[in-house]
Amino acid sequence: QMAFFPWCGMLFDIKTCEVRVDYSRFSGKLVADSLTVDRVGKEGLCLNARMKSFVRPRCLPIFHDARLNGHETIKLNFYQAILFC
Repeated sequence: QMAFFPWCGMLFDIKTCEVRVDYSRFSGKLVADSLTVDRVGKEGLCLNARMKSFVRPRCLPIFHDARLNGHETIKLNFYQAILFC
């Protein structure tokens, strides 16, 4: 059974020290509800910037580091990042 320690939006496996993204704060919510876009005439640029700032923390090298994480965890982190986008 896996046990995780949550810290700063990450989940650390307490036995293997593997790292995952903590998506629990989005559970039961739509991603669209957590993203706002200002209507100032350049909505496309604003949406682009917001999406990048939303996705970037979920693509940190720590989630894809083979020295820290096993192949299954790396694949899971990548899959969840793509799915979440």
